[in-house]
Amino acid sequence: MSSNTSYAPTEKTCVIIGGGMCGQNVATALVKHDISVIIVQANAFSEQPVLQPWFLTRPEMYAGKAHTKKGSVANLETVGIEGARYVVGTVVELSNAKNQITFADGRKLDFGVLVIAAGNHYPALMAKPSETFDERLAFVKAFPGKVRAAKSILVGGAGPVALEVASELRRVNPDCKIQLVTSGTHALGTWTGTPRTVIAGRLAKTNIGVVAGARVVLPDDGSYVQGSAVYERADYKLSNGKTIKDVDIFLPYFGISRTGFLPSEMTSGRGRVKVNAHGQSSKNSSVFAVGCSDKYPVIVEPVIVKEAAVVVANIISILKDGTSSSSKLVGSLPELPGQASPMYVHLGLGQYTAMNLEQKGCVYGLCGRCCGCCNPFCPCCACLGWPCMFPASECQGKCFEKILISIGNMHPIHPAKTPVMAEMVR
Repeated sequence: MSSNTSYAPTEKTCVIIGGGMCGQNVATALVKHDISVIIVQANAFSEQPVLQPWFLTRPEMYAGKAHTKKGSVANLETVGIEGARYVVGTVVELSNAKNQITFADGRKLDFGVLVIAAGNHYPALMAKPSETFDERLAFVKAFPGKVRAAKSILVGGAGPVALEVASELRRVNPDCKIQLVTSGTHALGTWTGTPRTVIAGRLAKTNIGVVAGARVVLPDDGSYVQGSAVYERADYKLSNGKTIKDVDIFLPYFGISRTGFLPSEMTSGRGRVKVNAHGQSSKNSSVFAVGCSDKYPVIVEPVIVKEAAVVVANIISILKDGTSSSSKLVGSLPELPGQASPMYVHLGLGQYTAMNLEQKGCVYGLCGRCCGCCNPFCPCCACLGWPCMFPASECQGKCFEKILISIGNMHPIHPAKTPVMAEMVR
């Protein structure tokens, strides 16, 4: 990727860890304001988590549509941002004293401002750090075979990601035992009343079990890597004293952020970055977070866009205007009570989708809520009856599948260009 950008010195440079939707939102906006940007990615490609459960169990589609607008994965040549520089590597340490990050291979990178946009651990759905595309493709091609051969699969967590993955696994293997383990009282814990009953009914119909009120007790002796999947038969102890035996595949989706490189005092229990009202780390004024802060419990596109806009405004204030005091930062994170719980969940994209309109103040069967796009083919419009019935069915699942798969990769894709790589020191 050719660029005529004149790069600023280190103290005026913003380094972003994470090249997904969060990092791209921040980088695109900063480049437009002539801020020097370096994006750090653990892989030389980016995957789209929203689409990954669907593509992961359809390897021919994953491979055939790779690096295109209709795929779920794109390399830096097709997704790189004009004007930004890139570093591919795994970050293992942050030095607050030096404003410097260290990589697994010993390289070091200084920054003026750092944005943590590393996302969550999504084993199987997302590539392992440092994995090449060829290695990732080989894994995706082999994954359905692993699922079909399994007799017992354990999924840690029971949030939207866990539910969707479990439902896709059920489609691939109709006969194996699939269980979700959640510390809550039921699957998708923030949904209550009728929405809760609907989800429970669908899980029962597809023979996906839920173990509630318990946690998977994972070994802390170094034998287990946090956030990783296990594809060898093993027994798993639960916090309630019970044991689930002979599990062939273990997939944890606990919503833990990929922030293990940060000092422990900078993060909460699930790895979320502790921030103030400006999206700024409460422990290091040069560090911000988007998509993995402790401000918002649910990370969806509307939240990402608003959070990124505030962080961008404050970074510009620091790097261009010389603002040094947090009290003088121009942007403050908004309260988003309507995003405190996921609005919809796919129990297998294309299989079954449920929307929780009650949290938006709607009364189904009497007064519904359209999304406002005025498209007569939109799944939530009147012609499909969504405002007039509880919006959960296989029909809605198929509608969402057509929409999301037709939209394709939510990362902006462009004709292939060689990305500009940042120079590193050891």
